[in-house]
Amino acid sequence: MIEIVDGFPDNVVGILAKGEVTRKDYLEVVIPAVDKSLKRNGKVRLYYELGSEFFGIDFGAEWEDLKIGIEHLSKWERVAVVTDVDGSGMR
Repeated sequence: MIEIVDGFPDNVVGILAKGEVTRKDYLEVVIPAVDKSLKRNGKVRLYYELGSEFFGIDFGAEWEDLKIGIEHLSKWERVAVVTDVDGSGMR
């Protein structure tokens, strides 16, 4: 599951991942938020937090992540991935 994190400047998309992240999360939350920010700003900064409840990402979400990353390759100004999750426990 992905939630939008409020309180960031207009050019920053903040997202929080919990549980398992799915393709549906990308299609319904991440991609629209990134597209909206790009329309306003031309470039985007991404704050991506893997919360303590995060345990994995399905293949469909991985695919959508790769696609959006490549599609907007020149438009990513900064990306921060923040976590304290031990990667050994992820599927």
